[in-house]
Amino acid sequence: EPMGENAIVIASHSSKAQLEPVQQYFAQFGIATEIYKPAGSSRFLLVTQNRYDNIEKPGTEGNEMKKKIMAIGANSGLQSFGPKPFQDIYGMKIKSSSE
Repeated sequence: EPMGENAIVIASHSSKAQLEPVQQYFAQFGIATEIYKPAGSSRFLLVTQNRYDNIEKPGTEGNEMKKKIMAIGANSGLQSFGPKPFQDIYGMKIKSSSE
């Protein structure tokens, strides 16, 4: 089954180190993530390793994963990501890195 081109952006931060505990938190629930820094950006993004065709369309694999991440994130207790952590996640087209 071909993967889509959209990763789910879970969090962003100016410090890679601040995203590492978040990465570990989601890994406990079987959600594989990677820390990605877009070219020309000063921020690091925590994104899903899996790519999806569409995360907004109800019933799609991407939408189901988005809902799962929001539910898990809401109970994370990771205060540095706002009063409602991980509720503003979104899809982002990411080219495969050759690094």
